[in-house]
Amino acid sequence: MCGQSLYQIRREPQKVEEFNNLVLPLLAEHGSAVGLANATMLRGWAQVLRGQPKEGIGSVQEGLASWRATGSKFQATYRLARAGEAHLFAGLNRHWTTAGWRGGLIRPVITGSCPKCIELGANCNLLSGRNSDVEECFGRALKAAQGQSARLLELRAAMSMARLWRDQGKRRQARELLAPVYGWFTEGFDTP
Repeated sequence: MCGQSLYQIRREPQKVEEFNNLVLPLLAEHGSAVGLANATMLRGWAQVLRGQPKEGIGSVQEGLASWRATGSKFQATYRLARAGEAHLFAGLNRHWTTAGWRGGLIRPVITGSCPKCIELGANCNLLSGRNSDVEECFGRALKAAQGQSARLLELRAAMSMARLWRDQGKRRQARELLAPVYGWFTEGFDTP
């Protein structure tokens, strides 16, 4: 995984922007259309998180359109999930989820094997009122992360499931799920 994607997963928009400031000129100069599209989407994601939702969503949509124009299928669900996450952070979750369901974008995200993608798809469903399979999706995200020994992604999925259970009045179950996963971490408490 390249640096900018790692920074994105850790929700560090400043580092994503710093990395992109170095990489975008090189990608443009050397003609990597997929790389340029990906960096553009990540720039938009970072702009949204740094309080520029309009500009950020514009960059995400520009990057997504450029990426699709290449015909690339590499990391498709992850790229779609990242675009969905930017829309959620920008407060445009209903627009994204409605367009995503109509355009067939969300289904591959929640039915794939990428824990982060499944977790995000479940959050999209939850925020758009499609609650029927949210708990199952969070459970699948947890199992996928465990199967890949992806502790950070397991923590994200456990946090999402715990929030759902908290909101359903299942506070004890939420605590029992989250405490052991959180307990694995001995550093990184200064990151989102």
